[in-house]
Amino acid sequence: MRLRFMAVPTVMEREPGSPWGWRHRGSVPGARVVKAANTLAAAVLGSDPNEAGGKRVIFLSGDDADAKSRVITLFEDSGYSTIDLGDLATGGRMQQVHGPLAGVNLIRVLD
Repeated sequence: MRLRFMAVPTVMEREPGSPWGWRHRGSVPGARVVKAANTLAAAVLGSDPNEAGGKRVIFLSGDDADAKSRVITLFEDSGYSTIDLGDLATGGRMQQVHGPLAGVNLIRVLD
C-alpha cells in the first residue's frame, strides 16, 4: 500500500461550494482521494489519541471504498476511532473550513 499525503494550498481554484477534496481528484491520474484528519489542530492530532477513557475521533470521506478502508486501518492501528462521513461531496463539505465538523474534537467512549 502506498499513501501520499498532500497539503492543500491556502488559495486554490475550485467551483464555489465544492469540497476541497474534489480539486485533488484530477490532480494525480489514478489517485483515490480520502479526506481525513484535517478537522483538528496539529497539536490535538499530535497528542495521545486515548483520552478520558476513549479514543479521539478522526472523520474521513472518499469515493473509493477500498481506499477508505485502508485509511481507516491506518488510523485505527494508531489508536484513533474513525467515522466515515460518506463520499467526498457529502463528507468533504462537512469537514472543510467553516463546515459543521471543523475543529470538533470528539472522544468515542465504548462501553
